[in-house]
Amino acid sequence: MKSKIILLVYSFFSAFFSLFFMFVIFSVINNIEFSQNIFKIDIINDFILDVVYIKSVVFLTILFFVTLYFVYRSKL
Repeated sequence: MKSKIILLVYSFFSAFFSLFFMFVIFSVINNIEFSQNIFKIDIINDFILDVVYIKSVVFLTILFFVTLYFVYRSKL
């Protein structure tokens, strides 16, 4: 029982910290690109970054809930 709780806490914090670091990395990338292209707005590049960010958030959320499902299933 204690190992299942540890697995649950680990999966939650790994998903949270991976989302946090992904947000930090993408914001740094956007700031660098904005400082280089002050007079030029790169809409396509921002769209690609947003799509990659949304896909990774969806993937990590699905991974988190699958981990929760297996933890609760193994409890039965």
